Amino acid sequence: MDECEPLATGFMRAWLRHQPRFAQLEGEYAAQLGGGADTPATVLELFRRAAAVAPRDADVHAVLGRAVQVGSIKTHSESAYGFTA
Repeated sequence: MDECEPLATGFMRAWLRHQPRFAQLEGEYAAQLGGGADTPATVLELFRRAAAVAPRDADVHAVLGRAVQVGSIKTHSESAYGFTA
């Protein structure tokens, strides 16, 4: 795991929690997580749910797109060039 990932996932979740229409969604996610650690994949799923709730919210789609892009670049680099983080 990249050393910045926990910080980034924390910021993403905090942003979602402070948006009134997503607070309940984030609360449900926190209950499901049960005190476990966030992973980029679980936070990505959380933002996919947020995009389903608010399909026209550009901010949610911006975060979702960036998370997918970063994840696919990392996966591509690891598989194509043998790089690991």
